[in-house]
Amino acid sequence: MRGYWALGLAFAVGCGPIADEREYRIEGDFTSVRVELSNGDLVVEEVEGAQVLVDADFGGVGGPGTVSRYMDGDQLVIDYACGLCGGDLEVGLPAGMPVDVVLAHGDLSLEGLSGPVTAELHAGSVEGEGLACDTTIFNHAGSIELEWDFRPVFVDAEAHLGAISLEVPAGGYQLDTHSNIGVVRLIDVFDDPESDSELHVFAHAGEVEIAGE
Repeated sequence: MRGYWALGLAFAVGCGPIADEREYRIEGDFTSVRVELSNGDLVVEEVEGAQVLVDADFGGVGGPGTVSRYMDGDQLVIDYACGLCGGDLEVGLPAGMPVDVVLAHGDLSLEGLSGPVTAELHAGSVEGEGLACDTTIFNHAGSIELEWDFRPVFVDAEAHLGAISLEVPAGGYQLDTHSNIGVVRLIDVFDDPESDSELHVFAHAGEVEIAGE
């Protein structure tokens, strides 16, 4: 992730806002991360080390606002859900760190993650590549395109208005697929009730494609 060396600041986890900092690092005794963003694009990727790295490009109609961080139990929350304000965030996670994303308006990119991912989007697209993680994603309005380098154990992808495209290692999976308006295409994957990997894919209005590589 670009630019973290330029600032070199570290913040211990606690209550309070981080105002107008473009790049920063967070360390503490957390076991998962939650990211909330009102308006803007979000990139979540895996990085070396034990710190969470954040690169914030502030903007939006209502001004830059603040990016807050606080602990909710053992979960670190990075909160930029502030109504009219907005901006793009890049979040770097330690290897295997679970992440939960809530994004109101914007696109989500998942890059090289190995920890479990849960995400809900209201309007925007989801793209992921180089994944090695279990994934649960619900998108109200927008497409979902995900690619795994390693066989996932559990995937649940649902789009209310948008197509879903998954690329996984070829072979048998416990398949639960459906589209109310659109076709379902399976390429080099097949339903195997005895498989230890599950793919649940549902598009209300859009096509579904699952391709094995």
